Amino acid sequence: MKNIKDLKEDILKKEAGNVFLFNGNEWAVKKHYIEKISEDYPVVKYLRDTVELVDNISTRGRLRKKTLYVVPHDLDFIKASAKDIKSVLDKAEKAKDGIIWVYSTELTKSFTEHFDKYITEFEEVEEDIFKELVLHEMKLQPDHVNKLSANCKRNYGMALLEIDKIRNYAQYENVSNDVAFEDLYMNHLLIEEKDIFNCQEFMNHLILKDFMGLEHSLKCLYDSNFENVWYHLEEMINDFKILYCFIKFGKWDGGSKAYNEEKLYWGRIKELRDFILPWGRRTATGEVVQSTDEYARRFDTICLAPWTAEDVQYMILKLSECDYKVKQGKMTDREVIENIFYYLI
Repeated sequence: MKNIKDLKEDILKKEAGNVFLFNGNEWAVKKHYIEKISEDYPVVKYLRDTVELVDNISTRGRLRKKTLYVVPHDLDFIKASAKDIKSVLDKAEKAKDGIIWVYSTELTKSFTEHFDKYITEFEEVEEDIFKELVLHEMKLQPDHVNKLSANCKRNYGMALLEIDKIRNYAQYENVSNDVAFEDLYMNHLLIEEKDIFNCQEFMNHLILKDFMGLEHSLKCLYDSNFENVWYHLEEMINDFKILYCFIKFGKWDGGSKAYNEEKLYWGRIKELRDFILPWGRRTATGEVVQSTDEYARRFDTICLAPWTAEDVQYMILKLSECDYKVKQGKMTDREVIENIFYYLI
């Protein structure tokens, strides 16, 4: 494969050749390099597929101008046989025209083996480069550039769309770019970064009945409209099974039983064992308050999470019922979470 830096140097030295394959999510940077390569060709043509490409490079007339052919997203070509791919590539290499295949997908191993030296991957740029690109397009305060970087996940193409919104709003309202950014952001008209729901974080605080700690997880759920909660139900059930073992048999013996008899994941057993501390020993900020030796020794043998064994069994039963209903289409993901708190409070 050829990285972007080497591709840039080859283009500047006029040593880039005539065959390229651009892949990746950064459509704006791909477009920029297509335009740079096109400067060496009098004609640029976008074709429907590789079949049309072969027809064009096979019927070159004497008076026809040198042409750059761009073939975007021909998925059928990726699935072609090795013999057909090699045949097309042989014709492309011998052609006097330029050819760029453009993709935004995962390429097969057999396909990349043929095209390896022509492939350049265009993924999200580094943060410092992203900021330079944004400031090249528009003057913005550093904190606004930082927000664009985080919210666009350093995708320059996505940033260009946001910059276009800001520029148009600023011109229409006759305000600065920064005022336009703040107005659009406050009214949720720009992309906002949303944290992904973390089930382990959610269960850590749920098991401790730490409602302040649950705030972040619940915000993630509401931001995503409770999408894919069903995917985590088995994980939640297993965490409650681990908690049941801790309460019933103690911190250490319970961990062993959860692993040996319930066949639950040891890594998660250890995480919960180390996280669950006696009620009151962890502050709201997560700081651990040291206990007396006698109290610590007591905790070595028992689990003081604020649940009874019967309550945990009830939660396991209810979550199992929710899991069944969700898979049957009889309950929504949001109703699952609301049911948890209905039985909890």
